[in-house]
Amino acid sequence: MTGGNLAYKGTGNPPRANYAGLNKVYTFNPFNETWTEQPDMPKGRWYPSQVLLPDGRTVIMSGLDESGADYSTNKLIEVFTTSSDLNGRGTLTTLGSRS
Repeated sequence: MTGGNLAYKGTGNPPRANYAGLNKVYTFNPFNETWTEQPDMPKGRWYPSQVLLPDGRTVIMSGLDESGADYSTNKLIEVFTTSSDLNGRGTLTTLGSRS
């Protein structure tokens, strides 16, 4: 699971102009039903897109960033690699940025 809602439009101090994204990454172990917090993304993402690659890695892109500015989109493209241990911490790599 990546991103999330850091703030709603009009909330916060000072109030945000728009929704703001969270920079968190979590994985779920279905065998013991626990969540593991993974390394934080450099910027927040609200409603990001994720694509599962054939090798098990996940590409993470887009989503509204943490600034809460008018529809400011996170332009970083990142890849999350899971740990071989279901409760371990994976790695997050930034590939580049969209224009």
